[in-house]
Parts: sequence; structure tokens; C-alpha cells
Amino acid sequence: MGQVRADRIWQVSSALLALSLLLNVFLGVEVKRLRIEAVRNRQADPRIGSILRELPVKDLNGNGLRLQFGAIPSLAVIYAFSPRCSFCAQDCKNILALSDQFRIIRFIGLSTSESRLTEYLETRCSCSFPVYQALSPTLILDHDLQATPQGVVVSPGGRVVASWVGLLEGQQLARIRSALETQLRQ
Repeated sequence: MGQVRADRIWQVSSALLALSLLLNVFLGVEVKRLRIEAVRNRQADPRIGSILRELPVKDLNGNGLRLQFGAIPSLAVIYAFSPRCSFCAQDCKNILALSDQFRIIRFIGLSTSESRLTEYLETRCSCSFPVYQALSPTLILDHDLQATPQGVVVSPGGRVVASWVGLLEGQQLARIRSALETQLRQ
């Protein structure tokens, strides 16, 4: 009786393992297909000189909205981050100092993940500017915002005038400050 039960447990475990492997393969293929589809359907790309008209996002309450950049009368800085990114938490003081230095510029936080976002904002990075969540992983791919931390400087009318990926410090910080000052003088 004990041997029959052990054999049955072995059969069920083997079947579940095989099913799990098949599911993982299927999901891997599906993720690859979605990435290829997102690249084919790119609507915007935050490269310098490109136009960023709008971003479909949701606020921290989950309400969907569209941030319009084509109609803004002033500079905007979009700061993309992830609550799970240790570099983003480290970079928080840098982006907050930059937003304090350039109060005339509209700063917008864009979380690439809603996982633990509220906790992150309460404990690790209390932003002094509005923070939104990306509506979908496709938005992140469409606007090339996978790497975090990342920032995009958008001029009036929606033209991308500067961008950075990684920690905002040293020469990179000096370059972005210079770009902001140049744009403000125009």
C-alpha cells in the first residue's frame, strides 16, 4: 500500500513538473512575441529631437489620464524609475535637488512598476512633484524607458532636448543642468 501511494505521488509530481515546464516555455515565447510586437508598433521614441506628444498614464489612485506634452508652455522633465531599482532609490536625492533648483520646470515622476510604489514613495523617495504609473509595459517599450533611472527633458511643444540613463551625478548632472539652463534662456 505504501509503495503504491509513493508511486502515485511520483506520477503526479512528474506530471506537474512537466506541465510547469511547458507553461514556462509558452510564457517565454509569449513575452518574446509581445516585445517584438511592441518594437514594431513604436509610436514615439525619446531620442533628442523627437517629439513626445503625450503619455497615457494613471495616477496613484489608478485613474487613467494622458499627459499632454505637445501643448505645454514650459519645459518638463520626465523621470522614469522603478520602486524595485536600488539605483533609483540612490538617485532620488539627485532628482529632488534638481527639481528644487529648477522650480520653474515641470517635473513628472513615471514609475515603470506599480509594485510597492506607495511604500517606495513613503519610505525611500518622497517626491515633491507628481508621480504617475505607466499604463502598460507596452508604454515603457514604446518610449524606450526600460532602463531606470532615466530622464527625458521635453521642451515646449513636446520636443526631446536632452535625456539620460543611470545615476544623475557628476558629468551627467552637469550636462543636464546645462541643457535646462540653455532651454530656459531661449
